[in-house]
Amino acid sequence: MIIRDFEPKHIEESAEISLDVYNYERAFTQALPETSIIPIPILDQLSENGFGVAAFEGGKMVGF
Repeated sequence: MIIRDFEPKHIEESAEISLDVYNYERAFTQALPETSIIPIPILDQLSENGFGVAAFEGGKMVGF
């Protein structure tokens, strides 16, 4: 596993991961509303503040 600084180029892939996790949680928590997007401003902040990291395995992002 390779850990790198979270950068703006990671936003799209991290949004996909976030949506997948959210939809998984929805299967157990029916009160969560259905959505097809994750608010990008949250991920923008993560890439701008210098505190975020992204984890890669085999060239694919597996977490952040």
